[in-house]
Amino acid sequence: MNSLQEFGFTKEEIEQKVVEKIATDLLTEYGYDEETGASEPHDTHLTIKFHEIIKKHVDRQLNKLCEEYIVPHVQELIEGVALQVTNKWGEKVGEPKTFVEYITKSAEDYLQQPVDYQGKPSTDAYSRNTQTRLVHLVHEHLHYSIDSAMKDAVEKVKQAISPALEATCKMKLSEIASSLKVNLVTKS
Repeated sequence: MNSLQEFGFTKEEIEQKVVEKIATDLLTEYGYDEETGASEPHDTHLTIKFHEIIKKHVDRQLNKLCEEYIVPHVQELIEGVALQVTNKWGEKVGEPKTFVEYITKSAEDYLQQPVDYQGKPSTDAYSRNTQTRLVHLVHEHLHYSIDSAMKDAVEKVKQAISPALEATCKMKLSEIASSLKVNLVTKS
């Protein structure tokens, strides 16, 4: 019998080839393609599962690195940026503000802005029908909450009364039907 060295292979090379063949057979399957008439390789369920596991692992690691290094840096950049209002000619007016100060002031201004009963900015400074946007929003929220609660209550009452009302109507209709007598009179 011939040894492996006579064929030009070492024991390690043969082991490597066997492992590669087993791995290829586990990760690839062949299917018949009716259009081309040829056998084509496809990923096996195991290959697809490996790809999913690897993708999830990579996504988890990327998210972890982003949370650890990128998010804090971006947060510092956003919080540290200085914003300054300019006039119509682009000249800076007022004091520079951090992003957080700017957003906070903008929110305050928005909520304190006078609005009419519809929530639209009021242009009439002498109108008695103005309120702040915050008051309007609270009023709208309360109105919505009360309206929703009333609709729910009416629906529950309908559901509770409906079967009893139906039973009562059927009982009364059957009483009326039983008390009626029909006479057939023919004229000759």
